[in-house]
Amino acid sequence: MENFTTRQIVAWIIAVLTVGAMLPWAIAEQRNVPNKVAIGWLTFFLGWTVIGWFVFLVMACSGTKAAAPQQIVINNTVVSN
Repeated sequence: MENFTTRQIVAWIIAVLTVGAMLPWAIAEQRNVPNKVAIGWLTFFLGWTVIGWFVFLVMACSGTKAAAPQQIVINNTVVSN
């Protein structure tokens, strides 16, 4: 099961409370795309335009996922990268 971060939970709560207006930001947070902060701010300021909202939704869905941090175990000690 995936562990949710606080930012992901907040993003989904705000997306629900705004009846989907902030949905692109929630998707970007969930997918952990590199430009998720920019998508959030752009959706907040320009998401009221229908075209802008769809552009940000496409950005959130088509962005590549950021690599998860790696953990290396050396002599029973966890080293995070």
